[in-house]
Amino acid sequence: MRIAIMGAGALGGYFGARLHQAGQDVTLIARGAHLGAIQAEGLYVDSPNGDAHLKDIKATDDPSSVGVVDCVLFFVKNYDLADALAQAAPMIGPDSFVATFQNGITAPWVAAEAYGSHRVLGGAAWTPGYIEAPGRIKHTDTKDTLSFGSLSTEGKKYEQALFEVFKQAGTRPAIAENIKSALWTKFVMLGATSAVSTLTRLTFGEINQGPETFELMRQATNEAAEVARAVCPDLPASLAVDQFGFYNSIDGQVRASMCTDILNGRKLELDWFSGEITRAAREHGIATPVHDVALAALWPYRNGALN
Repeated sequence: MRIAIMGAGALGGYFGARLHQAGQDVTLIARGAHLGAIQAEGLYVDSPNGDAHLKDIKATDDPSSVGVVDCVLFFVKNYDLADALAQAAPMIGPDSFVATFQNGITAPWVAAEAYGSHRVLGGAAWTPGYIEAPGRIKHTDTKDTLSFGSLSTEGKKYEQALFEVFKQAGTRPAIAENIKSALWTKFVMLGATSAVSTLTRLTFGEINQGPETFELMRQATNEAAEVARAVCPDLPASLAVDQFGFYNSIDGQVRASMCTDILNGRKLELDWFSGEITRAAREHGIATPVHDVALAALWPYRNGALN
């Protein structure tokens, strides 16, 4: 399968590497020093699932040079998604499909506006990692799960095709029967950790060491779970407990990606995280005080470091 990956950062680069190792025709779309390092020296992956140095993986910053592909996987940040969808247009042919793996709950429907729901898969990645240095990806856990599902019956054929290539690559793909519920399930943990880790600038382990911050995380999880179950009534009553348990299974040295962004003066996905939770909460008459505070306190930093 010819696959282009828009956003070859920690997750896009990791999964692109695994697909390349499995013999798929992969092109990474990257930029800046990370792209330069990949083009000069190849892509390095440091992972409990096996290290890799891919000297021959293709990488470019020009999607129009790639040609038509079978599939485009989007791993860019939410605030870059609209531009990435437009830039990917030269790679989309009549039989191509796209899959979105943004954190949050809105990306598949943004992609559907661009390319039609019949060719869009929405997805979620349960995979911790970060860019250790340009051209070098650190995967911090054995978890490398991707869950994805179609927005329409026409897209069902793409689910199986993507499942097979990820399975052959040795990762852990799963097809979601209801992609909206699957996205909200992950979003409970993601929204809570993003709010609390970014507010406190702490790792998950540091949060757990303090009774006050541990309770803050628990409350943020409960708020997000209550909203999720109002939006998706099929989600289980144990959702908050389940997701808090998943949070506690993550390496304590990990920070939320948004926390890393604020520490490095980068833009934040705040409006797609606590912003989405608070908007949905208002629609359903649910109080979310932790996420309200997170949204208000972090809002001045949403476009990067303050001058």
